[in-house]
Amino acid sequence: MLRKILNIALISFWVLTASAQMRELVFDEVVPTNEPPKIDGKLDDPCWKNAMVHDKYYAYFKENPPRASAKTEMRLLYDEKGLYLGIINFEPNIAKLKKNISTPDAQDTWTDDCAELYFDRYADGIGYRRFCINCIGTMNDTMRLDEANMRSEWSADGWTAKTSINSDNWVIEAFFPWSDLGQKPAVGEVWTMLHNRYSPQDGANSGYSCSSPGGNLVNTKNFGFLCFTDGKGKSNHDEIAGIINKRVAPPWGLAIDNGLLKNDGSKVSFEPFEDLLKKQQTAFDEKMAACEKAVSTVKNPEIAKLFEKTKEAYQKVKANDGKSLSYVLQLIAMDTVLDDIKWKIELESL
Repeated sequence: MLRKILNIALISFWVLTASAQMRELVFDEVVPTNEPPKIDGKLDDPCWKNAMVHDKYYAYFKENPPRASAKTEMRLLYDEKGLYLGIINFEPNIAKLKKNISTPDAQDTWTDDCAELYFDRYADGIGYRRFCINCIGTMNDTMRLDEANMRSEWSADGWTAKTSINSDNWVIEAFFPWSDLGQKPAVGEVWTMLHNRYSPQDGANSGYSCSSPGGNLVNTKNFGFLCFTDGKGKSNHDEIAGIINKRVAPPWGLAIDNGLLKNDGSKVSFEPFEDLLKKQQTAFDEKMAACEKAVSTVKNPEIAKLFEKTKEAYQKVKANDGKSLSYVLQLIAMDTVLDDIKWKIELESL
């Protein structure tokens, strides 16, 4: 009996400690510009070539989200006057864009093909300034002071945006004066932000995506980091890790420079993505095969059902998104489920 109690205690301890899953983060750098762009919805100004490109987008409002199927690119620049934004929304069904809302500051602007932009200058997940722009240039804004205080009547009075619709994409070009964002950041200052892309052509949210995994109007702690640099060079891994470690508890991971910068709780390290993917895939495949063999030896239908569900989820994830950090993190999450199945089998044998 004592041995059985000890085994159950060890299993319970493992389940609790295994639940600390690595959080995937987003970190973007904004460089200054001496020649601001003309806000005309074209993104053809030379300065945009100096902006860093954010092109990692994730399925919206999903746990362990895979990469989004819709391709999107975002660029940001800044100067003494404010922040400049450029977004290219690639769209194979351009004729099906939803563009019904034309009334300025309409609260339902977000129901069209549009961009929602959240800026949190304090980077604390409490409040934000929200700006919405649909594909025909209709603009709407709101402010959140905290979870209990949303000011839909608030209106920023200086920002401007223009859009253009092309054969296979639609474009946003916008300018936000610092007064609309709350303050001008100092060099090296870190904000958080989120870009949601809404593409409701199929009448559901399957076409929705976001710039930071798990980020949305509710999960403000999952906004991506935005660092205002001096433009003299890209921050190195140690500098970025130092910024993140002040704000996020480990374990965390950041896809950068074709690899993974991570803090596993014991140290900060960088691993080339191909090496990471190969190692994680091999380990998962071996565990999947061992688990399948073990499941075949027990008669509990619930365990078999859980394994089949995990197997189906794995096959779906691999088919849709088999080469990104999101995929690796989903492997890690499913690896935890396989370990859970393993311990359920162990309990059956007690």
